[in-house]
Amino acid sequence: MRAAYLISATLLLIIATGAGVAAYKLSDPDMPAAETITRLVALDQGWSDAERGQYHYTPQGTLLLPLSWLKAMDRGFFTSKKLLAPEVLVGLREITDPVAPGQKWNDAGLPVGWTVDRWASPANPNGPRLAKVGFNCAACHTGQINYHGTGILIEGGGSLHDAGALQAMIGKAVLATEWLPWKRSRFLDAVVAETGQTQNQVSADLDHAASVAWQGVKQSLMRPQYEPEGYGRLDALQRIANTVFADDLSEPSNNQRGNGAVKFPFLWDIWRLDWVQYNAAVRQPMVRNVGEALGVRAETNLVDPATGQTNPEPARWYSSVNVQNLQWMEEALQRLRPPSWPASILGPINKDLSARGRGLFDTHCAGCHGIKVDQTVQPVEWRVTEIPVEKIGTSPNTAVNFVEHSYSGAKLGKGTLHAADALALVTEKVKENRYAALGLTPEQQAAADGFGRKNIVVGDKSVYKARPLVGIWATPPYLHNGSVPTLRDLLSIDRPASFGVGTREYDPENVGYSTKAFPGNQVFDTSTPGNSNLGHWFANDARPGTIGPALTVSDRMALIEYLKDASYDNYPCTDATTGAKLTGAICGQQATKN
Repeated sequence: MRAAYLISATLLLIIATGAGVAAYKLSDPDMPAAETITRLVALDQGWSDAERGQYHYTPQGTLLLPLSWLKAMDRGFFTSKKLLAPEVLVGLREITDPVAPGQKWNDAGLPVGWTVDRWASPANPNGPRLAKVGFNCAACHTGQINYHGTGILIEGGGSLHDAGALQAMIGKAVLATEWLPWKRSRFLDAVVAETGQTQNQVSADLDHAASVAWQGVKQSLMRPQYEPEGYGRLDALQRIANTVFADDLSEPSNNQRGNGAVKFPFLWDIWRLDWVQYNAAVRQPMVRNVGEALGVRAETNLVDPATGQTNPEPARWYSSVNVQNLQWMEEALQRLRPPSWPASILGPINKDLSARGRGLFDTHCAGCHGIKVDQTVQPVEWRVTEIPVEKIGTSPNTAVNFVEHSYSGAKLGKGTLHAADALALVTEKVKENRYAALGLTPEQQAAADGFGRKNIVVGDKSVYKARPLVGIWATPPYLHNGSVPTLRDLLSIDRPASFGVGTREYDPENVGYSTKAFPGNQVFDTSTPGNSNLGHWFANDARPGTIGPALTVSDRMALIEYLKDASYDNYPCTDATTGAKLTGAICGQQATKN
């Protein structure tokens, strides 16, 4: 029976891929080799080594696969190389070089942002509490840039890892293990030996995981769900919605096309902003973080996995989301400072040129990107500038999809739910369930929410937010979708239509990642839906998305030098209501909780 299943499933997949109609392929693409560095430097961003280690490895409730599985599985069909092999991880651009080796937070020796947790599934509450691997915030929000053999860790910066490729690779590994007898046998022996489970238990779990993976393959054969995301990007909002409302709710018709990938944003000062997400849609920190945990595969209990029917309340809102750890991580970000330009590694800043660039920034950029302090609320917030997509002219997909997409809420006793309402509903219910289980008082709940902010998710505005740019030098590539490789390109009237991505090698002159081709690199094609590099132009013609006049070469270089040098001390800061100039701690000199 199993042999027949193996043959038929494999033949179907080979026929489909051979016909060229599938995005799914049996073989994995070539990946770039490791980039050799002789040292990894951690900049002083206000965190101790202990805080850094805790941020990198604290679980937030996402549970992808048992650790024993990841250690035992091969990468795919035609290789015996393990999923956790160093060359595989570096090819995905995971950060594997620890700054402080042997930290207690990472006994398993996993990359930054990979966590280990144990959780009793509601479907089997008396079953084994297996060590499972998941992601936390650090997986997508810890950056690294390399320059001439030195790696520079950027806490809270955008990761370059390819999360979509990792997900596809895990799916292939599961199917290869299920279908190929020699891999299956080797896998079962290894997992049984490590966990003490029976072979029947492990075999049943593998069968279930393979069934889920195969459903994903069939969907991919019919219509690829996401446009290529690649290194350092993810269609975050759409992946959250599809994971919760299609996968977790067992409602495949709720899957929506993802063509609005965004680069991973930097996190310093994010707690000060009045609205988060690129489209300024989310108000409350905890809701944002619960949504992230759900989107990265926290386990839920919305439906009975055996029947697909909705579980009764309040049990349906039970989940593995760890709100206590999410609160700790959010409060740790309040102590995180932007990185300062490391002149000893990347070269000195031209202070005269920076001073001229500061004047140009005040003239051309501060109206949107200046610090605008709202002193009418406590603690004070920084008010972001919301710019309609038709005015800024950048790829509209991320913002427009959130406005236009909706989902069936029938299994939750609701009608059709707009994306914003759907996100607000589920995150609030999951959060409330965890708060109740912990017995939090109203005051404790308000603190966990983040300054008592209400759960407001807005989905009726197609806008992008402009935020302060202190530390922007450390967060390439640019625009919300990462479609412009360097600051020099961003400020120019012409931008590359395609460029290589996948290297961490830094270009300190043009400020961005190097775009030189190298073996195994990906190509970022700006003609792909969601990848447009248009808009946010400084130009003298009537092109859409023009925000200012064309800049001379010397003006561009002065602005770039200032953006290397920008700090709370020299950055434009005004009162959001009166426009009066402000200085001091209110403008960010003390990145601590008020």
